Amino acid sequence: MAAITNAGIGSGLDLESIIKVYVNAEKAPQEAILNKKEETTNTQLSGIGKLKSAISSFQAIVKKLADAKSFDQSSVNITGPDTDAFTVDTDDASNGSFQIEVQQLAKGTRLASNLMTSGSTFGAGTLSFSVGDKSVDVTVDAGDTLNDIRQKINDASGELGVSANVVNTDAGSQLTLTSSTTGAANNLTVNYSGDTSLAALSTGLNVQQAAQDAVITVDGATVSNDTNTFDKAIAGVSIEAKSVTTGANTLDISRDTDSIKKLVQDFVDGYNTLKSSLDDLGAPGSGGDSDDAVQGGDLAFDPLVRSLKSQVQTLLTGSVASLKGQGGIDNLYGAGITFDNQGKMSIASFGIGSGPSGDARLEDAINNKISQLGQLFAGDDGLAVKLDGILDTYSGSDGAISQRQTALNDTLKNITKQRSDLENRLSNYESTMRKKFDGLDQIVAKYKETGNYLTNALKGLPTSSSSE
Repeated sequence: MAAITNAGIGSGLDLESIIKVYVNAEKAPQEAILNKKEETTNTQLSGIGKLKSAISSFQAIVKKLADAKSFDQSSVNITGPDTDAFTVDTDDASNGSFQIEVQQLAKGTRLASNLMTSGSTFGAGTLSFSVGDKSVDVTVDAGDTLNDIRQKINDASGELGVSANVVNTDAGSQLTLTSSTTGAANNLTVNYSGDTSLAALSTGLNVQQAAQDAVITVDGATVSNDTNTFDKAIAGVSIEAKSVTTGANTLDISRDTDSIKKLVQDFVDGYNTLKSSLDDLGAPGSGGDSDDAVQGGDLAFDPLVRSLKSQVQTLLTGSVASLKGQGGIDNLYGAGITFDNQGKMSIASFGIGSGPSGDARLEDAINNKISQLGQLFAGDDGLAVKLDGILDTYSGSDGAISQRQTALNDTLKNITKQRSDLENRLSNYESTMRKKFDGLDQIVAKYKETGNYLTNALKGLPTSSSSE
């Protein structure tokens, strides 16, 4: 708003100051409203960002608890002469100790032709490839070279898992065929029909490596498989053979109670951190603008915070319907978790009355009721599964927080527009005021001019004197 600084130049009155007072009187209350609205909106935006971050941190822990595999964790230890000869993955495995040897790895067939003159060509016909119960035919045209046939085999045998190559040496060229399908029952065979020259690439191939099974022993008992992965040799255990061993290796499996305890403790700590954040964000404050005033939270009295606190508290203080009546764990108390009078979670080292401590209840749940503990959190109606769903309604891409952020950002845009509109109105208001005071300035200037004229005229009149 460009200021014109000549108001009052004719009359000599300080009209600029008067105009400024009028404009500021019009501007101040409206600007104060916009400033307060902007400050409040930015505070809420900051609070919403903190809320989203707090939910996200807690939800990462909740998602782990909502995965049933989190409660099937086992501790695996391999000792012996060849600890890298196999790897182990467990899924609800029982405790145990086993002697494992890898005697043979699974392999696929490798075939090679005799050396032949480079640039040799072949007659028309068909090469038929078979691996197990799968087969594929490759058409050879008259005049095809080894490289032509190699390309045709590779183009046609994708599902069969056979790859062809041509090896060129000083003594000549040869076709090699490698099958990726392992197992003694999956030998690669090649037959032909048509021109007899194709026999060199089929029935005349040399076996450089026959397909074979992988073989391991578990406590001395032999187990064979067509791949290097053994999923059924030990219940709940998958063994992946990597190399042949020189002796027996000892595999010890035990339930990883420490990991499960940590997961539950992380849940308790994560909940308390979320609760603390919600309490701080929703704190009402007190005292107004006095010196003793207590600053409220960024989302004081916000229904979003109150709703989330209520939903989470109602869920976690309730029971899991599918576990009720089974005489085991159906709520957090059974997992060793209790709430104090401030709503804070803990796994207490002491019991209530003659009851067991929280530590003892959690230990018992892990060692004797692990299935129910898993269902408590990760079952279809488990606490973590439901809690994850609740948190998603707030922090999801189209959740309540995202919608609130959009609304608040729209409010800030609207405030910017209102400021622009206010500036335009004030500019028009100032112009109006200047027009009004311009008339006053001209009238006063005329009166001033007349006054000056009369004053000067009166000065020219003769004066009378009196004698004593």
